[in-house]
Amino acid sequence: MEDSNSLDFDYEAFFTLHLDLLCILDKAGNFLHINRAFEETLGYQIHDLYLQSTIDLIHPSDLSIIQKELEHLRYEQKSLIFTVRVRHKNGTYKYIEWSSQFMGKYIYASARDISEHKIRAIQLQNHYVQLSAILKNNKNFVLHLDANFNYTHYNHIVQEYFATVYGKDDFLGMPCFDGLTFMQPLQETCLVCMSHIGKVLQTEMEIINKDNTTTYILWDCIALYNDNTKVQEIQCIGLNITERKLAKIKEKQEQEKHVLSLNTPISELWEQILFLPLVGKLSASRAAHTLEAVLNKITTLQAKFLIIDISGILIINDEVATYILKLNKGVKLMGCACILVGISPHVAKVIIDLNIDINEIITTNHMQTALNIALKHCGYQLIKLSAK
Repeated sequence: MEDSNSLDFDYEAFFTLHLDLLCILDKAGNFLHINRAFEETLGYQIHDLYLQSTIDLIHPSDLSIIQKELEHLRYEQKSLIFTVRVRHKNGTYKYIEWSSQFMGKYIYASARDISEHKIRAIQLQNHYVQLSAILKNNKNFVLHLDANFNYTHYNHIVQEYFATVYGKDDFLGMPCFDGLTFMQPLQETCLVCMSHIGKVLQTEMEIINKDNTTTYILWDCIALYNDNTKVQEIQCIGLNITERKLAKIKEKQEQEKHVLSLNTPISELWEQILFLPLVGKLSASRAAHTLEAVLNKITTLQAKFLIIDISGILIINDEVATYILKLNKGVKLMGCACILVGISPHVAKVIIDLNIDINEIITTNHMQTALNIALKHCGYQLIKLSAK
């Protein structure tokens, strides 16, 4: 092998052809020798660079970095790697990564333009900061599960809400659904997701809190698969729809209340005499509403009698009889008396067969008789006028 010292190498050609920025500087940072890569990277002519120091090209905010590194080189004489912004001829700045070493009287340095990489890293960092802020302010529940339904990720909303459920604030790797019956809708949806590649499925979950309030969560779930078509992860995003759900429930209740009011037409037949026809099926909710409406009407009109017509009720059974007896009891507490009309032979037989005691209620099979009884007790009397 030939001794390298005996070879006639053209080191200047190597210096010129190198793609990186190569230079030799004095202790003050002035250029003594540079290669043509400086022209291509920074836009200056080589002879222009010889007239200025590296300090003149450094971004003002990075001057402390370059000064610190030059000082370090003078005393340590070790190779250093650092990044500073260097001014291009057009006035913009490029991120240049330097590797330098102090040898003898001079500083030998190589550098490369990492602007594209640096800008991308800054953009990624900014995106990360923005995403972190979004996730931090996100009010949705976010959780990821593996194929065995164990937690692989969750956000702060899940952590804060379920910490009291699990009794701890760190449940990575824990099974999500074990022993939690309220999570069953979400578990069933996740199971279905595993057989529907890439399909988003939705489910609603109801949670009874410790303070007996209810939280409603609307979940969107999707199963992600790996290259072997095996479930890699199940991602779930939950939206707290409690306010919207409660508003709908209230609206439905108002609608039902309105319908019930239409089905409970309480009219005033005469002064202090009310009439209530019961038609159709008497449900628990309707019975409760009827009682409330009747008692309010009695208070408002100072009624003394309530005539109840049951001829339109579809089914007479123990439950309906109990509702009527409760209605009678409530009316009596208000100082009013009930008269029951519309009792057909069939209804009378049912009452006897069911052994229902309605002795406390005045009964008659004719509306006219009931009205006469009420009028008489109120001090009125119907008189038939003779025809002239």
